Amino acid sequence: MDDLFATPSAINPGERSALEISNGLTAGREKVLELLGQKPEGLQWETLWPAILDACVVTYNQIGDCVRKLRETAQIEVPDWTSSAIKRPRDDYIILPAR
Repeated sequence: MDDLFATPSAINPGERSALEISNGLTAGREKVLELLGQKPEGLQWETLWPAILDACVVTYNQIGDCVRKLRETAQIEVPDWTSSAIKRPRDDYIILPAR
């Protein structure tokens, strides 16, 4: 109970930001898999990414990179994504849960 009346110590904003970003990336990845689990027919990327950005502390580029990694590890499928030169999904791509 002594800490209730103690002088609060300053929180390093960099530590808090790094933690929020790390948690956001994890939450974003889980949200992608959760939303796809609810839609076996898949979701169009232009529908999926705004839902992730609304729910998680993550950037568009970060969630695009996350989807690329999920695809590379066969946790999701993106049939139209045939070129390795494309680094992030395009808005018209359908993202499917792994089968």
